[in-house]
Parts: sequence; C-alpha cells; structure tokens
Amino acid sequence: MATTPRIRVRKDGSTYSQVRYRIIRDSKAVQTSQSFDDHAAAIRWARLLDRVGPAEAERVLAAQLGAVLDTITLKVWLHRYVDSLGKSVDEETRRKYRRMIDRDIVPFFNGEHLPVDGVTPELDAAWVEWLETEFDNAPKAIRNKHGLLCAAMGAAARQRPTPFIPWNPCAETKLPKCFGARGRPPERGRIRAHRAAARAVLAPVVGVRRAEHCPARRAGALTVGDIDRNTGGVSITKAWKWANGRMRLGDPKTERGGRTTFVPLETVAQLDLDRPADAFLFLTPSGLPVTSARFWQQAGAPAVARLEALAAGDRAPFTGAAGWEGLSFDELRRRYGHLVGRLMSKRLTPY
Repeated sequence: MATTPRIRVRKDGSTYSQVRYRIIRDSKAVQTSQSFDDHAAAIRWARLLDRVGPAEAERVLAAQLGAVLDTITLKVWLHRYVDSLGKSVDEETRRKYRRMIDRDIVPFFNGEHLPVDGVTPELDAAWVEWLETEFDNAPKAIRNKHGLLCAAMGAAARQRPTPFIPWNPCAETKLPKCFGARGRPPERGRIRAHRAAARAVLAPVVGVRRAEHCPARRAGALTVGDIDRNTGGVSITKAWKWANGRMRLGDPKTERGGRTTFVPLETVAQLDLDRPADAFLFLTPSGLPVTSARFWQQAGAPAVARLEALAAGDRAPFTGAAGWEGLSFDELRRRYGHLVGRLMSKRLTPY
C-alpha cells in the first residue's frame, strides 16, 4: 500500500505535509514521521520510502538536508558528465543520455535534490529492481541505463583536484542477466528456414548479416564498393543512426563495429554488384535503403508470420496472390518442417 502524505495545520494557521511510517530502532518497531513544508517534496519522499524502505529513505533525506549550498546534485552532475563526453559520442547519443537521466534516473533518486554523494549501493540496487519490476525493462535496457549512471559516478570519484565521492557506489551492483535459452543464436538449419521465409528481395540481407555478425543498421549501410567480389571481403565503416527523428549515416557505435570481415562467395554471388560503387548494396522493394526498422517491417516480421503459418499448415501466405516469390509451401514443409517448431519456441528479434 502506497504511503500518502497528510496535510496538517499548525497553530499559526500555516500548513505542512506529514509522512508517517514505521521503522526498526533498537530492535523495536516504532511509529514516527517526517514533516515537509513543500507538499511535492513530501510526495517524492513518500515514494522513495515505499521503494527503498525507511532506513535508506531516512539516510537520503539526511543527505539532502545536510548538503551545503555548493554541493552538486545528482541531476546536475549527470548532465555535466554527458556534456563532458564531447566528440566521443554524437549529439543524438547525448540526447538519448539526457532523456535517460530525466526520465529513468532522476525521478527515482529524487536527483534534483539528492547530492551526488547521496547515492549508495543499496539505493542503486533498489533502482535496478524498480526498472525491472515497475517498468518491465528488459535486461539489456537496464544494463544500458545502469552503465550511464555507473560511468558518471566513476567519473565523480575521479574528479580532480577533489573527488565528489570517495568511490563508485554502482561498481558492484548485480544486474539482470542478458543471456539464456532464448538468446542463443539459432543453428544453421533454422537460420536457413528463417531466411527462406523472408521476402526474396531481402533474403540476401539475412545471409550477409549472419556471415558478418552485424545488425541491420550496419548491413543496411553497406555500399557496392564495400564488397570485394573476388575474396568476399566486406568493409564495415558506417551505420544507420537516428538523429532528431530522422535516419542518417554515421560511424559505427564502437571501434569494434568498424572492421573488415569476410562472407562466403556463395553469398556474394547472390548480390547485385554490377552497379556504381556508392550505390547502397541492399534496397527495399520500393528502392529505399535497408534500415533496422525497414528490415524488420519488410523482412523480419513477415518471415515470423510465415513461419507461424508454416507451423499451422496455412498455405495462404505462400501464394502468388500474397506476393510470395519463394519456395512453395510443400517444399518449405519438406525442407524445414522439422525445424519450424523449435524455431518458433524462441523469441525471434531482428538480432
């Protein structure tokens, strides 16, 4: 049951907000309360009380009340840290970080008022649990958000000439695991089944992505000149990125993302390389470059739907009227029928 502040009236007629709660002191449960002149502050603290418990909530309140005027708050420091990244990240990434700070970090930690040295391992662990239980964040999303906070707190501990905090309280927090049975890549036969169910014009994207182990944002940015038809060499130097609501070409997200790799020559033979070197290697049926969203909308999601139809014995998606140009329904069942059930037992994503 959520804790709700109550508005009280003093003898002089002024009002204040009171948050009542129970806490263990000297091995005994006692009833106590905290008073706030600002009702919004009382609501924020009551929510924190429900999330982390009375002992940690009291410690956070004491840190807020004891902060000197020149103490930097968590919100201010996080934004300052993002600004300090400079050219190591692009503007779109900084925008995502700022949104993450304001939407996912500050509301839980009451970061507009909590000094940066008020973050503790217990509070950090409670935040991770909050992201997982209250907002159903996936393990990968939690790791991304926690990575930002942990990096910023590490920078606060390295601040010179005087560190803001003596150590990084987020360094050893246990995070949800990102791997498991659903996350293992399908075997070669199941990859072929998925590829066979994709639209014929985009099926080669599956082969190249599988061979070079890269997401659609990088595979879709490849140009004809990035492919060596004699050796199967693939130069990965760019990727599609969101910027201010639009897709644009940029550098790969990490240094490891930019590399030269090789795909089988049988995969190269399926590519249309008799075009200008700066032409995009992969295009959608309407002639647009293949981005992550377009790949999933026009190849990934339809392939999953056809796999479901294949498992159910539904022939409708495999007819000319449905725009199908691949193998016949009977041939697909003959080749991949024994694999479809196991493939559909997994959660198929673009990755």
